[in-house]
Amino acid sequence: MEGPQNILLTNPHPHGDVKLCDFGFARLVNYGEDIRDIIGTPDYVAPEVLSYEPIGTYTDIWSVGVLVYVMLTGCSPFAGEDKQETFLNISQVNLDFPEDLFCDISENAIDFISKCLVRQPG
Repeated sequence: MEGPQNILLTNPHPHGDVKLCDFGFARLVNYGEDIRDIIGTPDYVAPEVLSYEPIGTYTDIWSVGVLVYVMLTGCSPFAGEDKQETFLNISQVNLDFPEDLFCDISENAIDFISKCLVRQPG
């Protein structure tokens, strides 16, 4: 899997700052507002986006969980053979933590990812 493209370093590690970029789909979410959009990068999109349910800040938390998984392992937690299989894995929250990828990852990190990657009630 290709690494996250919206995270940049200003200089080589460990001397650079981390910069987040490309907020083209960002929008202000007002409390109580019903927002439904089919947008996002396939590997990072939350289940509620795929099922056209209302989205909120919890949708961003899902993406944070995917990002942390990717940054710790170099693999996408829901990647399938094609986009359709990836979307099915996301919709069904087919999440696991294979020993070969997580043998050196702390239980706290795994717990954090697990708590981020929760399907929100629609």
